[in-house]
Amino acid sequence: MSTYGGISQYERTVLLLNPSLGDRLVVSSTDQLITAYEPPEEDKEQAVTWALSEGLEHNKGHRLTLTHPKAVKQVVWHGKGDYLSSIMPDNSSNLQVLIHQVSKRRTQNPSARTRAWCSASPSTAAAPTSSWPRSATCGVYNLIQQELTKS
Repeated sequence: MSTYGGISQYERTVLLLNPSLGDRLVVSSTDQLITAYEPPEEDKEQAVTWALSEGLEHNKGHRLTLTHPKAVKQVVWHGKGDYLSSIMPDNSSNLQVLIHQVSKRRTQNPSARTRAWCSASPSTAAAPTSSWPRSATCGVYNLIQQELTKS
C-alpha cells in the first residue's frame, strides 16, 4: 500500500463499480454513461484524477477510479446517478467537499470560497443541488449553475 503525506492511497481513492448485478437495462445504461465520455478540447486542472479501468479490472466491475488529494470520509450519490460528492473534513483547507459529474468526468469544489468545516453532503433527488452542513450554516450548491445558491 502506498502512502501520500501520511495518508494511504486507498483512503484517497473512490472506485466507481458496475458489477453487472440487477436489471440489465440499468447495468447497460450505466456502462453507456461512462463510455460515452468525450474529453473536452481544453483540459482544465481538477482537484482529483479520473482514471478509466481496463482489462482485468474492468472485467471485475471496476469502471472509474477517482484519486483525491486527501482522505475521503464519505461519498454521497445524487438520486439521478450522474453526480456524487466526496467529503474530506479538514479545518486546515477549503478543499472539503468535491462534487463530481460522472458523464463529464468533471469535479467542482463548492467550498473553495469558504474555510468552514464540512461534515456531510446529503444530495436531493428532486433538484440538481447538493447541501452540506458547515460550522455555523448549511450551504446549498446548484450543480448546474455551479454556484452557492443558499447559505
